[in-house]
Amino acid sequence: MQSSHYGPGPEVDRIRPEDWPQLRDLRLRALREDPLAFGSSWRREHAFPQERWKERARQGSESWDQGTWVLREGERHLGGMIVARAEGEVVEIFSLWVEPRLRGRHLGSQLLDWALLWCRSRFPRRNVVLKVNPREAAAVALYVRRGFVFTGESEPLPHGIFEIVVTMKRLPAVPA
Repeated sequence: MQSSHYGPGPEVDRIRPEDWPQLRDLRLRALREDPLAFGSSWRREHAFPQERWKERARQGSESWDQGTWVLREGERHLGGMIVARAEGEVVEIFSLWVEPRLRGRHLGSQLLDWALLWCRSRFPRRNVVLKVNPREAAAVALYVRRGFVFTGESEPLPHGIFEIVVTMKRLPAVPA
């Protein structure tokens, strides 16, 4: 399961270890553009050493139970997400983001569909969870369209005064 292309434009592809500079650039753009959509901050991650970015790219490309996917157009990354097996019986989706100028073109849907396919192939009996700021209406709507429901759990966003994130869950597909 390497890459997917839905026609003209960016394609979904698993990150490669050598993509660490693009991963760093993508993540810092996301944190700068949408600071209340993430549990980290631009200031915090901008200070990460090069080795940390290299390790993130390596893990995202090679790990069996974790993956990082990007929307790639040539060598430029225009969006991305992380999927990882979490504690217990869940798989978690983190950091789904698409550049603002490209939104409305279903690229977030492509990323999420790819994540769900990967989760189903690797962990068919696990719930898929994610956390989202409820103010991110487009993201919430996308998750609801893909079968996610609110769990009733919430927590404060560490760097956002009076901001929270809520947990959403998608049950595993049950064979007929």
